[in-house]
Amino acid sequence: PPPPSAAMSHEHQVYIEQKASPIVDELVTACVLEKPDPLVPFMVRWLAKNHPSAQDYLDTMSVGQAERLRQEVASMQQELAEMKERLERGKLGDAAVQDGAEDGAGGRPVASAPALEVSEEDIESYTADEFDDE
Repeated sequence: PPPPSAAMSHEHQVYIEQKASPIVDELVTACVLEKPDPLVPFMVRWLAKNHPSAQDYLDTMSVGQAERLRQEVASMQQELAEMKERLERGKLGDAAVQDGAEDGAGGRPVASAPALEVSEEDIESYTADEFDDE
């Protein structure tokens, strides 16, 4: 039989080849391609994103919760920026309609409908009337 140190060495080699190398090789490649600075937070995020067990573990720690909240805030900021852009386009579109710049069928200007104002009392009254008829 091989000496104990040789058996341990072989066991370590198998573990590295089968378990660690596939993950570490991908991680190193991602680091080389991205060249992040600082490196460690990038590595942690990369592991969490690319290996579900890492994300599960990270979620149990406060740093994982903070990262998740950061991602949620970034997503909400992006959504807000898109909404503002759509709102601005809508305002520009309304101004063009009011100026007669946009044409409808037959080249006629497209008019926008006046805003309808409905109070809470109107809604409550309508809702109460609807149920009273039943």
